[in-house]
Amino acid sequence: MKSYIHRLAEPLFSQTAEIMRIVLVSGPRQCGKTTLLKAMLTKDDLFLTFDDDETLRSAIADPNAFLRFYSQKYKRIALDEIQKAPVLLGALKKTADEDPRPGRFLISGSSNYQALPGAVESLAGRLGEVRLRTMSAREMAGNCSVDLIDRLCQKDFGPLFYSPQDCSKSIVLAKALEGGYPGIIGKQPQSRTIWFRNYISRLIEKDLKDLGSFGKNGIMQHILDYLCLNSSRTLNVATLAQALGTTGVTLRRYLSALQTMYLVNEVPAWSKKPISRITKAPKWFISDSGLMGACTRQTNIDSFMLWVAKNGKAGSDFIGNLIETWVYNQLAPAIEATQEWSLYHLRVSERQDIDFVLENSLGELLLIEVKASESIATEDFNHIRWFSECNQGNFLGGIVLYCGQTVRTFGENLTAVPMAALWNS
Repeated sequence: MKSYIHRLAEPLFSQTAEIMRIVLVSGPRQCGKTTLLKAMLTKDDLFLTFDDDETLRSAIADPNAFLRFYSQKYKRIALDEIQKAPVLLGALKKTADEDPRPGRFLISGSSNYQALPGAVESLAGRLGEVRLRTMSAREMAGNCSVDLIDRLCQKDFGPLFYSPQDCSKSIVLAKALEGGYPGIIGKQPQSRTIWFRNYISRLIEKDLKDLGSFGKNGIMQHILDYLCLNSSRTLNVATLAQALGTTGVTLRRYLSALQTMYLVNEVPAWSKKPISRITKAPKWFISDSGLMGACTRQTNIDSFMLWVAKNGKAGSDFIGNLIETWVYNQLAPAIEATQEWSLYHLRVSERQDIDFVLENSLGELLLIEVKASESIATEDFNHIRWFSECNQGNFLGGIVLYCGQTVRTFGENLTAVPMAALWNS
């Protein structure tokens, strides 16, 4: 039996359960939602999953009677895969209103419940959502402190200051290709290949159909492949739609479905003007770097590097995108766990862009650039220096994450940091 691995989202889950009547754990299929729910329960609680056909039929037959029956017997009820029974949302609202004690219902979903057909009931004021992502390297290392971002701001890198870290480019790439799905952590590359093939097939052939009618599955496969190959970039919807032989409206519908299933994420553009943050193009990120790597059909580091070499510049660009996506997969759960920071990107031109802009509630800014190299140079801070000169009052510092071994300073509040800081600080 596998030992339970603690998640960064646990403290936020507990805090939410103390305030809200219903707690929703959302995230992509197989990211660990069921395991987290079960870990949060006691002997006085009940766990039910709608992956069980009989349980699903019972809930759909009479949602109110279903909840009434179990809520009388158990202190708390956990309902897994709620997106399969959207008719239950109205009954949840009614039951929670009749007995408003916090944390009575814990639910999970692999699709955004608000986007589901039949999800007409508003749970505003009753439901608190906790986002669960695939596992970060920090969680895998057993380091579930939620202060990663604060440590980066304070340049508190612990052992990184005192001893070189085993953080080569090949090690980072191996972590990125493995990804963070709990079910395949530590598995051999061939096993991961089989797992990802079946995972993607399930998403397209079954889960997508649960969201509505989407016609031929081939279009979604092409879109997913494109997003994997171009993760960490902005997206030109019109150009992609034309390449796929479809309309912009249709493409946006597919993109929305992928977001609903938590497979892709948007990182908005940062701007001093709030309205510009809405109008400027976001970056698109695949939810897991392992899923991204799987689109190359290469999950072994050696065969992957042969694939990179064979594809020339496109292969080299993909490495940069893969590592940046992996870094995003590390930062996002840490940011969500604190509820104190927001994540953006900045792109003014080809020569003026910042990979990640972190902003706190005071408007203070931490800038992070990602370099796939094992060495660092003064020029790697050019974009950060430019930004800091324009935003001196709010600039906390700039960090270049690289595949090197030691922490180095390149000026006041400018620090090169090994990527090992993401799991070992």
